[in-house]
Amino acid sequence: MSGSSTPHIDLQPGGLADFVADAYGYEPAGRAVLIAFGSKLSLFDIGYDKDPNTWPALAADFIGFVAHRLRALGQDPREVVLIIYAHPGDGPEAIEKHTLLGRRLVLACGNHNLPVGGRQFATPTRWWRLPGFMPSDGPGLGSVRLRGAALAQAAAAPSPADADAGLMDQAYLDFKGELSIHGHDSLLQLLLLFVVDLLADGQDLEELADQQLARLVFAAQSGAFRHLAALRFEPQEVKRARLLWQRVADLCTGEHAQLVGGPLVLLGIATLLDGDCEGASGHLGRAVEARPEAKDARAALLCAEFAVIAQRFGVPLDLPGELRRHLSGD
Repeated sequence: MSGSSTPHIDLQPGGLADFVADAYGYEPAGRAVLIAFGSKLSLFDIGYDKDPNTWPALAADFIGFVAHRLRALGQDPREVVLIIYAHPGDGPEAIEKHTLLGRRLVLACGNHNLPVGGRQFATPTRWWRLPGFMPSDGPGLGSVRLRGAALAQAAAAPSPADADAGLMDQAYLDFKGELSIHGHDSLLQLLLLFVVDLLADGQDLEELADQQLARLVFAAQSGAFRHLAALRFEPQEVKRARLLWQRVADLCTGEHAQLVGGPLVLLGIATLLDGDCEGASGHLGRAVEARPEAKDARAALLCAEFAVIAQRFGVPLDLPGELRRHLSGD
């Protein structure tokens, strides 16, 4: 644990994560920071483990230390702000989990009469507001905000990479919001119907905005969704399905590249059903590399490799039936 005091500085929420990093001279990755606003601005921080089971004790000890230190300094802060800096490699997918750490810290602050004015989750390039306990307890999960060099770059000359990252971050938050409203199974059914409609209505898939497709990246992380979607590929729609899932896979770039496995499974299956067995083998091989734990990716890859061999030797093959057999584990 550490702490320091500075003269009073007027800061806006969007600049707090960068202010702390500048004050320390480095990005405090994997640390929880408390900023106390009073006659002086004081900073306190502690490293946190990724294991949530350690967070209740950590929050109680850390906030207890902060409260004792503030009293020793004769300070009575008008409010405190909590910032949880992500561990290296963590991104927006870790927000929900770290909300629990934020709430533990808020509870501990309440036990020591420290009024919490805000809580944030920050990566080196972005930050989000974390939700409170109730709708009346401050704002809910906010949109992604740029910080530091990413903010300066966007202001000077918007970068397509930044735009793509922001699009995916917002799509993740939208997906989680819909998940809380509809529930897991209902939301996946709604997105499956969305896919079915896209493939059936003849709309030009090239004209679809990326925002309309980004949610499918997160839906495709579900093996149940992939299974249902693969079974709904109609023979006359496989070419459209190839284009659709190629576009979805293309959204998985930068810090979201690890999500490409799910869309690649569906792209590979559509490619296989379209008769391009070698192309399907390539897509599914990449899917297995990205998601080695995905049984459907491995099963579909085996089917594609079997189909390649059959194709080379001129052996007729019922691709839809063979694919169903592999996916069912028969």
